[in-house]
Amino acid sequence: MKRLGLTIGHYISQFNMCKYRIKKPFNPHLGETFEMVTEDFRFIAEQVSHHPPVSAYYQQGKNYTLSGFLDTTSTFGFGGGKGLMVVNSKGVQDYYFDKFEETISCNRPVINIRNLVLSTLYIDFNKDMYAVNHATGERAILNFVERGWTCDSYITGTMYDADGAEKYKITGSWMDKLVMTNIETKEEFVICEEPEQPKDMARQHGFSNCAIQCNYINDEMQAMLPPSDTRLRGDQRLWEEGKEAEADEEKVRLEVK
Repeated sequence: MKRLGLTIGHYISQFNMCKYRIKKPFNPHLGETFEMVTEDFRFIAEQVSHHPPVSAYYQQGKNYTLSGFLDTTSTFGFGGGKGLMVVNSKGVQDYYFDKFEETISCNRPVINIRNLVLSTLYIDFNKDMYAVNHATGERAILNFVERGWTCDSYITGTMYDADGAEKYKITGSWMDKLVMTNIETKEEFVICEEPEQPKDMARQHGFSNCAIQCNYINDEMQAMLPPSDTRLRGDQRLWEEGKEAEADEEKVRLEVK
């Protein structure tokens, strides 16, 4: 069951950077791709549909594979007069562990983008997220609670064995750390924790060390990458060079085209 908890921690860790990245991202074009090969894994993603926008991805590592897709729909709301965008995702992320012949699936919570019109824009999550180990029958339900007047965002969750008995509690926040606690023994495990971030990340669009490396490209890579790779987009290259006005103009030209 600890494997299920650690998988949940890995999955939720992707949300951590949302507290730093509040600018609208580049819209992927149909057929746009991203590839990364390291000593530890191989990853590829592609925009497979434009209307509705759907992204699919696959990662192969040492004794595991990870795959999933993002299929989102957005609605706008009043949000207390400040403006609200609610993003619902049909996407699921699957982890397959070769050694144990187990697949663990996680769905996505609802994303709320608040203060679109007034005050400081921020991103938060709410409602439930589910995770299930299809081989063992173990499962977890996590509830994301938005920040309020007196508290920050937090998560509470329960993990169940195949018979439906409660075995672990999950507490913490997607913003910094999640802890998995054995109900019987009270033993605790940290399953997700924010890593150290670059000191000047505010000047780099809130990018983590990993994200900065994802945008890196050299002459050797440029010769090998397909023309569809996102790092070759003109608007993104201009952003990397700090030419924000030119990047915005090129972004509009590409999206209209």
